[in-house]
Amino acid sequence: MDADTNYAAKNSVRKRLICEELSSPDFHKNVYVIDSLLQPFELGINYCFARTAILHELTALGSDHPRHNDLLQQSRGKFLHVVRGDLGRDVIQGFMQNLKYKLHDAIEIGLGGDVEASYLQNVFSLIIVCSTDSWRRLIYVFDQPPFSLFRTVGVSTEDFVEAWSGLHDKFQSCTSCVDPTFTAVLLKAFPRLFSDSSQGEQEAVQKQVQDLLLDISGWCPLTSDLCEIRNGNIQWLTSRRGNTHLKGTETSIEESLWQQLINTHEWAQHVLEPDTMPTRLTASSIRKMVGTKSSNQFTKSVGKDAVTLARWNIFQKHKLQEQGLVDPLTYKKRVKELSHEWAQLSETEKEAFKLQAAHEQSLREKLAVTPLITKAQKQSASMPDSATAIKGLEEQIGRKGCKLLSSRRLCLNEALHRESGVWQSETRLDDSDGAFKADLIDLTTSDEVVQHFLQDTILQQPTCTDASQLCQLPDQCLEICGSNPQAQSIKTLVQNFQDALKKYKLLPGALLSFHTDFCHRTATCFLGVTLQKPKMQTLMYAEINNAGRVNFIYKDGVPVFGTTAELFALFLQDLSSSVAPEQDICLKVDVCEYNVTWVDGHQLVASSDSVSGSFDISLDRTVHRKRKLPGKLPFGFKLRKNKKRLKGKESGKKIRSSKKIKQAAQPDSQQSQDLINNSSDENNSNTDSVSGSAASDADVEADVPLESEPIDPISDVVAHEGQACRTLQSEIQESVQARAEVGEAYASGKAMPKTTFFSRELGLDGGGLAASGRSMCLQCKAVIRKGEVRFSWYWNQLRPHAWLHSHCLVPITESTGLKERTVTKLMELSQESSDCPATVREKATSILKVYS
Repeated sequence: MDADTNYAAKNSVRKRLICEELSSPDFHKNVYVIDSLLQPFELGINYCFARTAILHELTALGSDHPRHNDLLQQSRGKFLHVVRGDLGRDVIQGFMQNLKYKLHDAIEIGLGGDVEASYLQNVFSLIIVCSTDSWRRLIYVFDQPPFSLFRTVGVSTEDFVEAWSGLHDKFQSCTSCVDPTFTAVLLKAFPRLFSDSSQGEQEAVQKQVQDLLLDISGWCPLTSDLCEIRNGNIQWLTSRRGNTHLKGTETSIEESLWQQLINTHEWAQHVLEPDTMPTRLTASSIRKMVGTKSSNQFTKSVGKDAVTLARWNIFQKHKLQEQGLVDPLTYKKRVKELSHEWAQLSETEKEAFKLQAAHEQSLREKLAVTPLITKAQKQSASMPDSATAIKGLEEQIGRKGCKLLSSRRLCLNEALHRESGVWQSETRLDDSDGAFKADLIDLTTSDEVVQHFLQDTILQQPTCTDASQLCQLPDQCLEICGSNPQAQSIKTLVQNFQDALKKYKLLPGALLSFHTDFCHRTATCFLGVTLQKPKMQTLMYAEINNAGRVNFIYKDGVPVFGTTAELFALFLQDLSSSVAPEQDICLKVDVCEYNVTWVDGHQLVASSDSVSGSFDISLDRTVHRKRKLPGKLPFGFKLRKNKKRLKGKESGKKIRSSKKIKQAAQPDSQQSQDLINNSSDENNSNTDSVSGSAASDADVEADVPLESEPIDPISDVVAHEGQACRTLQSEIQESVQARAEVGEAYASGKAMPKTTFFSRELGLDGGGLAASGRSMCLQCKAVIRKGEVRFSWYWNQLRPHAWLHSHCLVPITESTGLKERTVTKLMELSQESSDCPATVREKATSILKVYS
């Protein structure tokens, strides 16, 4: 009861808050603005939902249905409309129309000239954010492979050869510029085409590639629809939760087939329900009134037998129709009076009621064999003649008579639903209960025949089944190619720009102007949506005319968008024609103030006439990292924080002079000394500095003990942990000192005991198999897969060795000039007496052949 009371109290508070919001003066204004922002999004959402409905029909009806080809063409057209960016352009044009015409009606509800400027500024910024995000999701992403492949569908042979050759050139220059799972596979499977290639070869490659893309465009889902559920159900069912497998692969496939059957059954019900069943509210009301009975797992309505009308029923109905609702006692009293009155009537007077009863009984018998008005008939603009006749019959019988016959009529509707021909002919189901058709169940074909049939299709066992290997695929180049020599500079500028946005608190919608001193290029644009992972900042380009009005730059009827990486790449391209070195490059960014006003009574525009501030972006990258602890402290201990010491008069506590703190042991390592100095500099603002020899006398709080004072432990556990803490501290100091001595010895060339971390000679040291998939190659910076052959390479006398791929050993040897040491080590590794695995010895032998 307490829980119910609290829930009711919280609900009342929610209702009160909702009422206050609905009654606020800005509610209708905010609703109109939100509606104008959501309308372009609803265009894209409804477009995807329409294609989802087509995919449901394609999957349910099958390839033998007469509408299959028509539905397949519609599905392909909608998919290509999305991946080619046409849908994104339509959505963006919807937002631009909001700025020009859509908000015209808002003047009538309070968005006119008297509205505050900040509100118009927010509306303008929201449209900028929605436009840039729509461009990123619906245009920019589809400009990259594999989606850019679909632009080759439906083009001429010459255009296809040009596009296909361009993809091959991009793949040869940088393998990461195309996606490794689809586009790269196609480029390896089909050769590069040239303009002088034979016409037959060009058309053959074009046909095979375009047929594959057309098949994908016809069946690939855009939303979470039936196809995605069917194909992705295996992955979900074979996943792990905790340490237990949910289901095996075979069981998962069976579950996936059942899920496909359920979806097909639901689609058939969805198609037939409006034409055979009444509205759900009508059907549920009838079932609730008369009850249901259970037959297997399906619940069916109960059809009650109709009551035969008599003369007395018509007489009673005639006398009570004007009485209205009364209490039960009054009703019984009135019925008793009517029975006495009925007994006093003659047979001649009762004959009229008998004829009327016979007439109404015939009407009821006719209505009892007529189904209820279906949902489609009720919602149609012009009701069909059959439905009009049924409605007239119901009016003659009356509400009570229709209520008594409703359960029998609902059973007729359910019979029509179950006996529809859709179950047997137009779908892959056999009946309304969702049973498979007998001809779809094959129990005679052997597994060998099925495997042979699937050999030339895409339904094959994947070549790589290790999840760790699948996760180690290289990332695709999106904004800038990784092989570009200026890629690192562009990434640094993007990161520094992101830090500047955070530092100066610039939000999306800000008007920025980019310019430099080493070239004449300038760019004015609105800041759009920014992402952290992957790091991306979107821009919407604009220009400021002489009157100070900010206008968007259009191309082919759509505003021009871009990213900061693309903009910085253009600035760096101009660097080659200047005399300034790359390390001195500096981009200047001006933050322009702009005001949003109404123009011509219906258009929302921005005007700028001043600059609120500016900042620079350079290639200098300062990384601030928090200092990590040298080791993990025992349980119950933590680092002591330096507190600001108050004077006696300010604190109001008793003051006593502190004892001198003993001098702390200084570590021999210069690295540790610098770390201590840096740590002390960070806390200088709130604490008194302590010298290396002794701490000066200062007034401290009386209740805070000094480090030199003994503290009685509160228990044996605390005493034990305190001893462990002191032991750990001494071990850390000894480790730092030993590491410093080893480093100094190797730097000076003195002989030292061999350690596992350092080597006197640089170059190849040994080989083996990767124990995990976490090691990274020193040469190509790619992950070395688990179980792959790798070689250890010492690259610094004061650093541990690094790992190399077997194919990266030759390039790094040539670049470092350590060929002799490499050949010597490879000869040792290739011998049978070495402790290396057989695969490592074979790899070493093959590399030696390259040097020979």
